[in-house]
Amino acid sequence: MEDWSSGVTSGVPQLLCPVELVAYWEGINSPSNGRIVESSFRASNDPKEPATDYDLACAISMLPQEAGLVPIANGKALVICGEIPFAAWVSATDFLGGYILVPEFWTEAEPDCQSILLTIHPNAYSNTGLELVSTEGFVLFAATDCMRDSDFESIKADCPAGTYQVGACLYDTAEFQLRIIRVKAA
Repeated sequence: MEDWSSGVTSGVPQLLCPVELVAYWEGINSPSNGRIVESSFRASNDPKEPATDYDLACAISMLPQEAGLVPIANGKALVICGEIPFAAWVSATDFLGGYILVPEFWTEAEPDCQSILLTIHPNAYSNTGLELVSTEGFVLFAATDCMRDSDFESIKADCPAGTYQVGACLYDTAEFQLRIIRVKAA
């Protein structure tokens, strides 16, 4: 995936966040300015602690789905569900938007994911019913526990301002399994 924006993560859920909302994500820090985060999950294992943005992202990531939305300030960001050791952003060549690629495993040489994307029929993507809105594009957080001062580099996902629909697909062969989250302009 040498030509793509990619990054290693700490295994925590990843977040595709509108650029204009990045400053409002507080990760594992207690919510500021009297803000209350609603989540039954606590990374601290202490239900008396206030829930954090990270707690809510984890709660969403444990649901049996590919992705979910989390509120941030006056907008929403996309949580990629599951534990993710590695992900890449690939800008689309045939529509406005792109793909979040999460390789689950491969047995031999790294596959040509760009070729794989071209072979997948558009109808293969499930309609998640999720939509994202951005005025400045997106950032794929490498670690949802701490955006700022993270040991993991976040990925800029260049997209023009607009509303984006989210679809999901699993490409699965004996040699390779790839989770694909499509983020496509509505």
